[in-house]
Amino acid sequence: MDPRQQDPMNELESYHSAGLIEILKTTTLDAEFRTAPLRKRKSEKYLTIGGVGHAQMGNDRVPDAMPGAVTGDSQFYHYYIEIFGEHKTEAERRNSLRDCLHIDQAILNNSDYFVTNDKALIKGGKKVEAIRNKIEILTPEECLKKIHNYFKNNYGTTRADDLVRRLNSAGPVILGSNTTSGFSIQDPTNGDVLLSSFIKNGSLIIEAQVRNEDGDLILEIVEGKKTEFHSDGASVRLMGHGLLVVGELSCSQMCIGKAGYVYLAARAISSGRVLFDRVNLTSRDGQRKITVKGEMMVLKGLGIGAPKNAL
Repeated sequence: MDPRQQDPMNELESYHSAGLIEILKTTTLDAEFRTAPLRKRKSEKYLTIGGVGHAQMGNDRVPDAMPGAVTGDSQFYHYYIEIFGEHKTEAERRNSLRDCLHIDQAILNNSDYFVTNDKALIKGGKKVEAIRNKIEILTPEECLKKIHNYFKNNYGTTRADDLVRRLNSAGPVILGSNTTSGFSIQDPTNGDVLLSSFIKNGSLIIEAQVRNEDGDLILEIVEGKKTEFHSDGASVRLMGHGLLVVGELSCSQMCIGKAGYVYLAARAISSGRVLFDRVNLTSRDGQRKITVKGEMMVLKGLGIGAPKNAL
């Protein structure tokens, strides 16, 4: 069958299964599916993302949202008031609050798109500035069109087979638009390694020096050791079990940040690769920086090379 004749959501899922895009599910979706085993089983292939804390809307003692590898403040109730208002039955109110928990978690996890057929959410996503400035709420058809355009413009094709062949030639670690088997971001003036990532015994080791904008050391991550905090100013949030190793702990997702500002975020994705999707690290004098946001990476006065620890 011509892929363009497929149902849009089915084609998005086929791209996900091929490792070409990443479809995420929220902890709220898990809560909704706990009484729908078939839908829950189908969703198990997606990585679960969480929010900043627990949220519970009903009296069944099951949280409607759970903490994840994020930093910042939850805005879900603000989204709820802006989109739906307060005039709801209890069942409608809970469903609408859950809708906004989904959006909240997607935004906190730096997702590009939120896909839904709910007209109220789509309209609200265009109306509410706090949502509009952070994520696009799209129908499956709109999302698929954007992805087709991206693949066509960047790789000259939308055929999954052709795209997978290109993917198979890429490295297991994604940093900005670069793929590699490991890297080290170093300050050439003093030899400081701001960020290093390398594969060891089937795991991806992450080491880092996290400093504030003035260059004051906040915390250090060293292989096999507890995270060493040098000052207040950031939290380390981990989620899941997986191939990432942060100090002495393993996880599938990690985020270091403060009050919504992300210093470092990474996650293992379904293709078996690790994506560093947010990096904001600074040298000790505050003059040299690495910034990563999605596919965009900017190095200011720093060098990138192979990690010395790599095997």
